[in-house]
Amino acid sequence: MGGLARLQQMGIVVAATCLVILSALWLIARSATIVEQAFSRGFFPWIVSAQGVLFGWLPFSLAEAVVLMVPPAVCGLLLWWIVVRGRGATDLQIGALVWLIVSAGLVTVATGYLFWGLNYSRPPLRERLGWEIDSPDAALLASASNALIEILNEEHGKGGGERPWAELGASWKHLDQAVNDGIRRASHVLGQSWDPPSGAAKPIALSRGMSYLGISGIYFPWTGEANVNVDVPQIQLPHVTAHEKAHQLGLAAEDEANFVAFVACFNSPDPRLRYSAALFAFQQVAARFPRQRKTTSPWESLSSGVREDLYRIRDYWQAFDGPVERVAARVNDRYLRSQGVREGIQSYSESVNLILSYWKRVEMAEE
Repeated sequence: MGGLARLQQMGIVVAATCLVILSALWLIARSATIVEQAFSRGFFPWIVSAQGVLFGWLPFSLAEAVVLMVPPAVCGLLLWWIVVRGRGATDLQIGALVWLIVSAGLVTVATGYLFWGLNYSRPPLRERLGWEIDSPDAALLASASNALIEILNEEHGKGGGERPWAELGASWKHLDQAVNDGIRRASHVLGQSWDPPSGAAKPIALSRGMSYLGISGIYFPWTGEANVNVDVPQIQLPHVTAHEKAHQLGLAAEDEANFVAFVACFNSPDPRLRYSAALFAFQQVAARFPRQRKTTSPWESLSSGVREDLYRIRDYWQAFDGPVERVAARVNDRYLRSQGVREGIQSYSESVNLILSYWKRVEMAEE
C-alpha cells in the first residue's frame, strides 16, 4: 500500500500547487495592462514558439491524438475501479483514485490558462489599435457591401468554385505559407509586430466529426496547434486557417481572430485567399442589412457563381444541424462566457464591427 499512499500524497501536492498557480493567474488577470505587457507580449510568445519547435514539425495533429486518447483512458479508469470495487476497495485506494482525477483536472486547467487562457484578459484589439468603434450606419454598410460584391464577382473565377485548392493534400503547405505571408501583411497594415507562428496549421484526420459538432477549427493551447477542419467547403479554408493561426498570435477573442484572419487573407496576393476573405466579410456585412435597410438585398448583385458558393456553404453546414451540434454550441457558449466573453458564441459575428471600421479607414486613405 506504500505506493498508493505516495500516489495520494502526490495528488494532493499537485492539486494544491495548481490551486496556488490558478489563484496567482486570477490576480494577474485582474489587470489588463499586466496581462498585455507581461503575458501576451512577454511570456506567451516564448511559449507558442517553444510549442512550435516541439510539435510543429509533426505531420499530424498531436492535439487530435491526445483527444482521441481520452475516452480509452476514462474507460481504463472505470474498468480499474470496477475491478477494485469487486475486490473490496479500501479508503486508500479510493483516495488515490479521487486525488489522481482531481489533480489531473487541475493540471489541465492551470496549464491551459498559463499557456494561453490569460490572453482573454488582455485589452481589446480595438484599444490596442487605437480605434473608436461606432455602430455601422446604412451608408457604410452599403459602401462595404457594394465593394465586396465587386471583388467577389471579379475574383470568383480565380478563387471560388467547388475545389479552388484541387488536391488539398498537395496544396496544404502552400495554403499555410500563404496564410503566414498574409499575417505578415496584416501586421504591417495594422501597425502590429506579429510574426507568423512557427508551427504549421494541422489538418484534422476526423474532420467530418468536427462538422457534426459545428466546428470549423480549434486551437489547442497545450500543444499550440492550430487545427483545421479540412472537410469544410474549400472556399472557407483560407479564412478558417488564418483564424486558427490568429489564435497562435495570442488573439483569444473570436471576433478579433475573425477580423485579423480577414485582413491577412484580404491583403494576400493569392486570389483564393482574397476571395475567401471577401466571402466571409460579405456574409457578416449582409447579415446586418435586415436591421439597417429593408429595401434592397445586396445578394441581387452577386454573380451566379458567387451565389452558388454561398449556397454551398449554407447547405454544407445545414446538413450537420442537429442535437449534437446544438449541444456543442451550448458548451462553446458557456466556455466563452466563463472566459469573460459576454456575447458567448455571438461574439463570432461581432467581427463585422472591426471589419467595417477597417473598411472605413481604407476608404478614407483612398480619398
